Amino acid sequence: MSAIQLLSPTLKRLALSFFLLFFVPNTSLFAQQIIKGIVTDAETGDPLIGVSILLKGTGTGTVSDVDGFFRLKVADSTKHLLVISYTGYQQQEITIGPEKKIKIGLLQVPVQDSITWCGGGGYITLFPFAEGAIKKIKPKAAETPGAGYASQLLQGKVAGLIVSRKGGDPNEDYFLRLRGISSFSMRNSPLIVVDGLPEASLYTLDPNDIASIKILKDAASSAKYGVLGNAGAVEINTRKYNGNEPRFRYRTYVQRSWTGKKIPLADKKRFLSAGGTDLGGETDWIGEITQSPISQGHYLSTSDYYRGLEYHVSGGYRSAQGILRKSGFEQYNGRVAFRFEPIKNKLQISSHMSLVRRNINHSFRQAFYNASLMNPTAPVKIFEEEYEKYNYYYFQQRFYIPSTDTFYISPVANIEQNVSIGRLKEKSSRLKVAYNINSSHKIHGFVGGRKREYISGHASVPVESWSKENIDSRQLHYNISHQYKTKIGRIFLKQETGYASHLVKEKSKFQFARKIRGASKLSFSNLEKPLDIDSSELAFTLRSGGGHRISSFFSNSQINAKYWDLNAHIRYEGLSYWSYDEYTDREHALFYGFTFGLDLIPWPFFNNFNEAKLRLGYGKTGSVFASNNINIDRRPMNISIYKDRNNWIGKKELNIGIDFVLGNKKLYGSIDLYNNLVTDPTFTIMGAELINSGLEADINIKVIRNNPFSWTTGLQFSTNKTVMRDVETFKNELFFTWREDGQEADLMIAYVAKDELENGGYAPLDLNGDGVIEFEKDIKTIGHAFPKYIFGWQNQFDMGNFRLRFDLRSMIGHKLYNYYRHRNEINDASENNIVVSKYFREDITRRADTFFDRYFEKGDFLKLDYINLGYDIPLKKAKLHIYLAAHNLLTWSGYTGSDPEPRFFDRNSNYSDETDIYYRSKSFLLGADFSF
Repeated sequence: MSAIQLLSPTLKRLALSFFLLFFVPNTSLFAQQIIKGIVTDAETGDPLIGVSILLKGTGTGTVSDVDGFFRLKVADSTKHLLVISYTGYQQQEITIGPEKKIKIGLLQVPVQDSITWCGGGGYITLFPFAEGAIKKIKPKAAETPGAGYASQLLQGKVAGLIVSRKGGDPNEDYFLRLRGISSFSMRNSPLIVVDGLPEASLYTLDPNDIASIKILKDAASSAKYGVLGNAGAVEINTRKYNGNEPRFRYRTYVQRSWTGKKIPLADKKRFLSAGGTDLGGETDWIGEITQSPISQGHYLSTSDYYRGLEYHVSGGYRSAQGILRKSGFEQYNGRVAFRFEPIKNKLQISSHMSLVRRNINHSFRQAFYNASLMNPTAPVKIFEEEYEKYNYYYFQQRFYIPSTDTFYISPVANIEQNVSIGRLKEKSSRLKVAYNINSSHKIHGFVGGRKREYISGHASVPVESWSKENIDSRQLHYNISHQYKTKIGRIFLKQETGYASHLVKEKSKFQFARKIRGASKLSFSNLEKPLDIDSSELAFTLRSGGGHRISSFFSNSQINAKYWDLNAHIRYEGLSYWSYDEYTDREHALFYGFTFGLDLIPWPFFNNFNEAKLRLGYGKTGSVFASNNINIDRRPMNISIYKDRNNWIGKKELNIGIDFVLGNKKLYGSIDLYNNLVTDPTFTIMGAELINSGLEADINIKVIRNNPFSWTTGLQFSTNKTVMRDVETFKNELFFTWREDGQEADLMIAYVAKDELENGGYAPLDLNGDGVIEFEKDIKTIGHAFPKYIFGWQNQFDMGNFRLRFDLRSMIGHKLYNYYRHRNEINDASENNIVVSKYFREDITRRADTFFDRYFEKGDFLKLDYINLGYDIPLKKAKLHIYLAAHNLLTWSGYTGSDPEPRFFDRNSNYSDETDIYYRSKSFLLGADFSF
């Protein structure tokens, strides 16, 4: 019998206990597993570099690499608690089970409900990369609800960016301008990029679909788009599944609008005292053509993950009615985004598809001007025989109509007897494919396209005419690239090299027919049908078309070290453009940009800062789309001189900035100084240069962070100046244009009016005293067309479940030419009604026949753009937010016209209050946001 067999059962149990007590626990110390994962921005899906992943309660941890990946060795166990933290993002604690690979989406810390700080770069700092002068905006729930356009999400929130629109026409988009005048001829508006597709549209994009917006302000950052990024870029990412998006969301609002400030017109008493004819009535013509409409919006989305497929589906409906009767639009839109991995850890595929349909009623905006001319004692209709052919509408003899051999003007008839409608259909799709060759090499491909069709019809009953325009625009963009990443010591390196092609084609057809019976029957139901007319009725047909193709080889590099980083772009680009009568190939050009960032924390002066980053950026971009005029965006600047449309227009820009965080992250922001040089060999005989320089500051403060009350505020400030150099002296008396070397590019000039009137009107002052009035010698600089100082101020107050937010915006230093005063501010009502602003003089009885300084007014203003009071209703498994908000509620300005906003590129001219001015509007709305 063996010795073991001789052991008693008790001894056996003791031996087994000894084995379990000493051997088994020690072996468990050596059994380990590896957790792999990727950390991304929850909204954009972009990988985050240098994220800290720590096993809670231990010193075991790691950081994510340049692609957001990490590997962490942990002891073999059923569950682990990981703490994921990254400056500027909300910390997360995640319990990890048996799975070996995870995906983590971090949400950025809400700074002031919508604005998230982003600037330069650093190693495991608030600023992942020194990307240049960049600002990020992340719209939240109930962010400017009722906004008809995505452009409104940017208004007043970005230093150096002007978002402006003349009046309150719901069918007119906002105009965007970065850093003042950036080109002589074209590309003054920044490039719009939606989900990677350049030259996209903000006009039809539903603001509810936007997850994040990045504004590239300097050439160092926008150079990655080559010629398209000449005036900066706005990059937009739409919503997609990210693990933090609600599975279901429904947003809705109802909005009531009314007319804001009106042109000051004479009432019946003042009109008659100025010699007007008394027709026995009293009519408020502005009231007759305006309304207080009700608009509404609905948005529904669902987002989830199913068997490896991530998807986000949304749809929306908006009905926006304008203050002008019959004006407004209805829009239907849908969007689908999905992402999956057919081959795990190797092949990733993602796609976006969208459809938009908008029915537009332009009404007849000229009615605003016509209403300002009408006799206030005239009735809307006169039921007499001579007016029967006008459906009894009263008319004033003003505009000649050949078919009736008379003159006709009635703002109410303009609206009721004219039809101006349009239908816009747009569809776009994007496909991204990425293949991981190994941990260092990846192949990336992108293809996207957009098709846009716009059909408009205009019918006039009085002249029995019908015009129709079809515009078809198509776009195709693709690129393929190789991405390489590695880590050398504590330095991360990421390199991308590839080829891109961008093609845009457009064609249009315009038809005009006359003597069409039943022209008023034009409607959305027959808008897309061919005109049913014979050859005798067709007056003419015009066709046009064109397009451009851009082919580029590009390389982008990112290097991130402990105390410094570098972000660089280079692009070798060629362009061809064509029209029906011209085809041009341009020589290839090289565009480049880089930003070098230096962490200032190790320096003694910055020891008390939480974060401090110095950025130095330099870039070169170009413009190639020559124009027939110098669009410095107002009529006195139109100049039709160019030398060689085949040359490149160059732009070089130097940007110096600092990003900082102070006071335990209570105060943070950025300050930027820039100087850019635009050279245009196509302009005049000798060429020309623009020197644009400016200052921008973006300051954010968490004033109070107590529970339950908090207050955060943000202030944006910018100023710039543009000087023309090497410009031939150009004088044009018709448009009062005079440009010389060394002058600022936005100066406005006019005659100075004498105090003593001549024949009841203003007369020019002889400035040089030679007894002769000459354009070249007797004009004076009146002021600037662009504002010199731009401010934005956002505030948010939180107390328990209540939230109050308001946004203020101000522009100072620009002037506007008040055309209404020029045209009708005379004490003579024999023809039209009169404008009676605070500048009205009873001794002026004759209309001015030229530009005078007396009609230039300061456009300085302070606006309450937006105010919102909301409440979160507590629910067990869902969120419900209700709010009451207002747009454009208050405006403080001395300008006597309808809207003091600066005029950049209006549809027909660049005067201030031209004949088709659309009054600005105000609105209140009630809305709700429900999600679970």
